[in-house]
Amino acid sequence: MFSFGAKYNKKKFDVDTTDLPYVSLETLYNGGEHGAYHGKDGEVFVIRGLYVNTKSRFGAAPLAVTDGAMVNFPRHLLDTVNEILVDPEAIDAINNGKAGFTVYQYQDNTYGRTCYGVNFCDVIPPRPMSKKRVNVNTDTGEVTDDGDVPFT
Repeated sequence: MFSFGAKYNKKKFDVDTTDLPYVSLETLYNGGEHGAYHGKDGEVFVIRGLYVNTKSRFGAAPLAVTDGAMVNFPRHLLDTVNEILVDPEAIDAINNGKAGFTVYQYQDNTYGRTCYGVNFCDVIPPRPMSKKRVNVNTDTGEVTDDGDVPFT
């Protein structure tokens, strides 16, 4: 049975944006305000959600949600963000923490100012380097720690 509400009241991203501050790409690039963010040139920021802000003073603008902040993306990425928003694989990648971006700095020679852009990238979780091995004596219940062993 067709349900209009079930079909169209879907939330695309599993992220709560309540009380998230807006930060600029410059802030992310330079490491944040008062140490609140951990940006560095080339650091990967995980994308938790992408939206199009239709209430911008300058028309529709792309917006990304990352851990702890929302950031306006450059306007030239509007078409790309709109493509992402209708791509189920891209939505899944974002919801599974596998999509990210890096911030880069460049000089705009036309206006003589420093600008910031983004490159999309894959997020690959780090592989654990070791794991703990413990032994349990079934007679006494005593647990002994064998220490770290290589992860295989």
